[in-house]
Order: sequence, then C-alpha cells, then structure tokens
Amino acid sequence: MSQTLELTRDLLARRSVTPADEGCQALMAQRLGAAISAVPGLRLARPVEVNAVFVDMSAAVAEAMFSMGWHFYTLSGAGYRLMCSWATTAEDVAAFARDLQRVVSES
Repeated sequence: MSQTLELTRDLLARRSVTPADEGCQALMAQRLGAAISAVPGLRLARPVEVNAVFVDMSAAVAEAMFSMGWHFYTLSGAGYRLMCSWATTAEDVAAFARDLQRVVSES
C-alpha cells in the first residue's frame, strides 16, 4: 500500500486530526444554527446534526448567497444543507450570518 493511501486511511480513522480541533465542526455548526435561527423569516428544517445545518429559505435568498460566493447544498424538496468543517471559523460563521441577514432584509 502506498504511503499516501496509508496516511489517508489513518486520518479518516481518527475522530479529529489534532486534539485542538476535536469537536470544532459541531461547535461551529451549533453557532451557525443559532445565527440562522435569529434571522427573521428563516428557520432550521431540523435540529443541527454534528456538523450539518439544515435550513428552509427561499430560492431567491439561496441564489443571492451563492452569488456572494457562499457554497452549500441544495436538497431536493427539502431546503438547504450547510456543512462546517475543521477549517470553519467563528469569523466564517459571523460573516455568513451578516450576509444572510442582509440578503433576507433586502428581499
């Protein structure tokens, strides 16, 4: 087996790459869910699940966020799924929430 494949398998088997980042995805997802819930007219489609946030928003709001460079998943008939990774920061969550608040208030 190649060294790269061995490293990849090892990293995938770990809960987190370093002790410092363990749980950070879930924490950022909780913060993102709370920020989205605070935006009038938006609601979480279901409870935050580990690092995933499911939200109901209009297609127009989603398109405006996409045009601003934000990336998230469109679910077939079930809203949108936002994912937090080990690289998601509190600043990312705050910036997304600010942009979302602005888009919703202008629509």
